[in-house]
Amino acid sequence: MIILNKKKSHSVDFLLMYESKVRELEGICLIANELAGRGYSVGIFNKWPSFLYGQVIRPSAKVLLIPSAYRDPSLYILLAKVKGASSVINLQWEQIYSRRDLTNPDSPWKITGDVRKVTHISWGDVNYSKLTKEDGVESRLVKKVGHVGLDYLRPGLRGFYRTREELCQEFGIQPETKLCLFISSFSFTNLPENMVEPELKELYRVSYESQRIILEWIMKVLAKYPGMTFVYRPHPSEANNRALWDLAAQNDHFKVIKDYSVKQWILICDTIYNWYSTSLAEVYFAGKSCYFLRPCVIPAEYECLIMEELESLKTYEEFEGSLFSTECALPVPEEVILENYSYDENCPTYQKIADVAEELYRSGDSRFEHKRTGKDTIDNLKLVLKASFLGKLRKKLGLQSPVKPQDAEYEDYITQMYRNNIVTEEEFLSMIDRLKRVL
Repeated sequence: MIILNKKKSHSVDFLLMYESKVRELEGICLIANELAGRGYSVGIFNKWPSFLYGQVIRPSAKVLLIPSAYRDPSLYILLAKVKGASSVINLQWEQIYSRRDLTNPDSPWKITGDVRKVTHISWGDVNYSKLTKEDGVESRLVKKVGHVGLDYLRPGLRGFYRTREELCQEFGIQPETKLCLFISSFSFTNLPENMVEPELKELYRVSYESQRIILEWIMKVLAKYPGMTFVYRPHPSEANNRALWDLAAQNDHFKVIKDYSVKQWILICDTIYNWYSTSLAEVYFAGKSCYFLRPCVIPAEYECLIMEELESLKTYEEFEGSLFSTECALPVPEEVILENYSYDENCPTYQKIADVAEELYRSGDSRFEHKRTGKDTIDNLKLVLKASFLGKLRKKLGLQSPVKPQDAEYEDYITQMYRNNIVTEEEFLSMIDRLKRVL
């Protein structure tokens, strides 16, 4: 755990738990820096290590900000990582839905049980309506404050990002090249099929076929136009996709770059392509536009609500032509974006979230606790022992018990997620220092 304004080793006023480094870390930096500036101790906690190695000591916090929770198991599995009771804020880093998400009573995104009783951050009107009407959350517990990640696209904060010249030098890109960005949202890559929800199997199939075709298109234009470079920005779940690295080895103008946030790349690239990513909002608030590549039809029930009126490119010929177009219209109606993303010109979202957190700190409302059962304690002890010197020695000597194939797949997936989302204290403090220079 990384701590700002440390007062005690394992206890903080606010604990920000994160799941995805590239999706959440910039926003967490803003919130943590603001709360620390108000004099509070703030912890930053990566959830993945505890699933691999267990916890010898659990941190405690008066207010816990979690990445997401929808049903009781998803809430209490995170509360189990914390000692004692905490007031809970659900940051809910995914808030853009499909029609199926809103109409299916068994949707995995439906808020139920005790999750209805925590405080929720809402980006805009659509999610506010879902939470208060469809999910039955009391309106007093839903704070419509906007998306904290979009704060970086405010004029005063854009200086946080690196310049085109800096990134081109870092990644071996010719600065004068036409720089194209593809924002991947192929989140099923590396996910074992037995971990895919049954209702998402069709989207799983469409995702794989769409990725295959889009990559063929990109490699074809790179072979035809050597003065062009494509930056492929992988989804966090596909950072270890071997096929992507093999393609990058074939053509030096195809760059697979997971470093830095999608906003960083949106700001410096000439032409932007998308498939299914809600980073369309970042493109819009950056004052840019993008093309959507849709070689395969996404079934209507899976389509994101903000993309139901989407204008897209469906053929290679349309894609190739777009590379040299001087105009790129916004692919969806502007009002659709504004319904989903509230924007206050006078007050950034990170300050509003800090206000909500501070109010909970003072009131002590929405407090929850997961008291470990005997089984919880034994399961945690097994992970701790497995990660110990003796556990590693047993593995090396081949003395460990046989692992079921599905358990091995799960452990491999968790290991990949851990490796892809590690943030060192030095890295985090460097981001904080960079942030302070532009605030």
